[in-house]
Amino acid sequence: MSRVVVLLIVLAVAITAPATAVASPGPLAHETDPATGDGVLIVSSYSPSLGPLTWEQCPPGGACAPFDDGDGNEMRLAVGDPPAGTTYRVTQAATTLASEPWQGRLHRVMGPTYTGDLRVGSRVAPMLGAWSRGWGVEKAHLQLQACPDAVSANGCVVIYDTLLFGPCSAGQGRVLAARDAGKWLRVAEDLGSQRLPMPAIGYAQPEVLTPLTANARVAVTLAGRIEPGGADGGPCIGGSYVSPGFPWPDPGYRDPGYVDPGPDTKGADKKPKVTLPKRITRHQRRGFVAATVTCPVRCRLELRVSQGRRGLTVRRTLKRGTTSVALPTAKVRRTLRTGTVRVRVKVGGRVLANRLVTLRR
Repeated sequence: MSRVVVLLIVLAVAITAPATAVASPGPLAHETDPATGDGVLIVSSYSPSLGPLTWEQCPPGGACAPFDDGDGNEMRLAVGDPPAGTTYRVTQAATTLASEPWQGRLHRVMGPTYTGDLRVGSRVAPMLGAWSRGWGVEKAHLQLQACPDAVSANGCVVIYDTLLFGPCSAGQGRVLAARDAGKWLRVAEDLGSQRLPMPAIGYAQPEVLTPLTANARVAVTLAGRIEPGGADGGPCIGGSYVSPGFPWPDPGYRDPGYVDPGPDTKGADKKPKVTLPKRITRHQRRGFVAATVTCPVRCRLELRVSQGRRGLTVRRTLKRGTTSVALPTAKVRRTLRTGTVRVRVKVGGRVLANRLVTLRR
């Protein structure tokens, strides 16, 4: 009988005892907004059953006060750009997490660089740039990209990624392949998050990754043109790889192996120029020349000639040098009339010329 009583007591305790406590809020992740460089805090995980999350702002030397960014997402707090030294606290039930001190809007001191020769067969590796302010705990994510021109990021392909890819001598860069000869190498660095993203699936080549583009937390450096050279680096096949990340660079950081390349003598530091004629007339072989464009490197052109509601548009990729851009004779005679027309020229997405000229058919 006593055994039965003991057993019933044990069962009663097991039934009435509270369940194991749900995990308290996960650690705070410190990030920066890609559009502005302002601070963002994210609670990695929490259980709604323990109650709401409440945030406080603690100014330097002052008392903490409730703080809400008003977006309705209690796991994410956009702090803006408060005074340097401001910290934040988030509380759920009896657990409170504190942030690092905010040091000011993230500021780029020096863009990322690289080591190696820009030549097929040479191994090239990305190098950290230098940043200041922010939260001070962000980690760097670096990429090498091969791009068709030096003017825009359109068409860039990732050829190496420190975070998400590493079978080609992980952490040691990439041997440049023959297919990239003539392309422009870009080095990109994302320093906006304390949490390095983890690859959800495996993949075979870094070329499938999305290229990083410049914003408030991503710096992009144009390294230069990849020249033909030695043995082809070939394809890079393998599984996924996650690096341990990189240390936060000091504001005055400069890698000892960095050599300032100086002015780009091949024209990447120069701007394209557009010249419009006073009159557009027909040339026997070339058609109606509407503009003369000088590109220091290969550039994307959009030329629009309009007359009221009618108009013609020419889109071309121009090689380095000076090119006369002409409208086809048949299309001009079918669409436009002798008289005043408006010519607008975009190069690399920017309007460089826009004025009225005279068309003579």
